[in-house]
Amino acid sequence: KPPARPAPAPAGGAEPRRRASVEEAHRQLVSSFNSKVKRTAPVAREHLQEVYAALTPALPLIFKKGDLHLRDLLASLYREQYLFCAFAMVRLANSLRPSGEIERANSMLDQARKLVRQHSFRSKGMPLNAVLSYIDRSCGINWAVRGDWNKARQQFADAHAWMPTNATAHYWEGMALLELGEPQEAVPCYLKAIALDPDFRSPMMALGDCWNLLEEYPKAIRVSELCLHRQPDAPIAQVNIGSAVYQQLRRGLPLGVGEDPASLRAKGLHALEVAKASRPNDWTEGAEQMLRFLRGDPGAATMAVTPFTRWKTFGFRP
Repeated sequence: KPPARPAPAPAGGAEPRRRASVEEAHRQLVSSFNSKVKRTAPVAREHLQEVYAALTPALPLIFKKGDLHLRDLLASLYREQYLFCAFAMVRLANSLRPSGEIERANSMLDQARKLVRQHSFRSKGMPLNAVLSYIDRSCGINWAVRGDWNKARQQFADAHAWMPTNATAHYWEGMALLELGEPQEAVPCYLKAIALDPDFRSPMMALGDCWNLLEEYPKAIRVSELCLHRQPDAPIAQVNIGSAVYQQLRRGLPLGVGEDPASLRAKGLHALEVAKASRPNDWTEGAEQMLRFLRGDPGAATMAVTPFTRWKTFGFRP
């Protein structure tokens, strides 16, 4: 079982720590978010060689083949490194998901978990917790693929209970909550994922979905603009901006601080035009109606308000 979540600190006593903003968290991390060229910080070649040596030959084979027979090869090559062997088994199991081999993937995840349990007395702390977290997160995604979001949510909660810094587990718990119709509950999950991994665009796009569903349109625009600052090729962020602008103007809602209708309309129009050009196959009649309204088409202004519709996407990470 994953460890219990820590209880909240008692009232009084030590002065409570101030909650840091997402921007402050970004500044404290070595991240491509902070780089002028938006790339990760350079890594010394000798350090890279150490990483390559540790991962060879298992992971290159997994990436190239994804062959189930590699399971026995992994067990042979890493007999004394059971945690890495379990980690590699999970990665191999995840490589089966795109081809729909969920049952075979789950069988391999079970074997990885049994391997850890058999040898867990030999290790403790972060390495052990990281592998257990990886297993639970992978099991959760397999439940999500099959549409059982309640079971998926529990696995994701277990994953970040083992490893609170597992940004992907926080993101996926948010996706489970969003699919279960609880966008308000999903918001903290996405904020944690963003703070932990500023280069992970999926939680930023999903947070824009939440704010639009909750009719917090200025917030939807703001987080989507932050996403595009880091990831200009994020059409879902563009759709979220255009949708939020459309809702505000079409329904005559209060605008964000410093916004005026003309500049806001231009922002939303540009966002929807970029999204349409980027993902023409996903363009819907409702999205076209929003675009026509922002272009000033008189007919679109007399039609019923187009409700917000998510462009669903899931940030799969192996």
